[in-house]
Amino acid sequence: NIAVIGAEMEDEDPAGSNTVSGAGSAYIYERQPNGVWQEVQKVIGEDREIDDLFGAAVSVRDDQIAVGAWRADEFDGQDLNLDVGAAYVFKRNMPLNINEKPWEHEFQIYPNPSDGLFSLTKQTSESIPLTLTVFDLLGNEIHEKTINLDNAIEIDLRELPAGMYLLMLKKEQSTKVLKWMKF
Repeated sequence: NIAVIGAEMEDEDPAGSNTVSGAGSAYIYERQPNGVWQEVQKVIGEDREIDDLFGAAVSVRDDQIAVGAWRADEFDGQDLNLDVGAAYVFKRNMPLNINEKPWEHEFQIYPNPSDGLFSLTKQTSESIPLTLTVFDLLGNEIHEKTINLDNAIEIDLRELPAGMYLLMLKKEQSTKVLKWMKF
C-alpha cells in the first residue's frame, strides 16, 4: 500500500524552491481504498548538498522507508569527507520528513567512528527524555532504549558488528537521525 520513487537528479525541495543541483528527492505514494495511487509526500535529505543523489536507491519494508544518497558528504567534526554516501530511514507512523518539526537541540556522537562505546551529546544541560532506536542500513531495527539526555550520555553498542548504522532520536513526534560507524 506504499511506494517510493527516487528522483536522484531533482534539484528542488518539497516546496519547489531552494534549488540545489542534483541533491535529489523521493516521492512517497499511498494506495487509496479505491485502488488509485496518490502522492502523499516528497522527502529530501536533511543536509542536502550538490550532487548528493538522494533517491538513487529506495526501499520500503513494513512501516519503514529507506532512501540512499550515495554521494552525500559527511563532516566528522574535523574534516569534510566527500561522496561517502548516506542512508535515511523514515517510519510511516511518524512524520515522513525528518525536518517537519525543528529540534531545539543539536546532537553529536563522539567519537565517530568508534568501537561501539561513544557519547551522545547536546549543547544544553536541560534533561530531555528520548527514545534511541538503532537501524542497520537495510532499515532493520536492531536496538531501542529510552534515555534521559542531559548534556551527554555514554552509549554502549560494542556487541554490534562493524558497519554503518543510523541512530534515530525521537521526542514525541520529532525525530532526528544521526549516522554512526562502528569499526
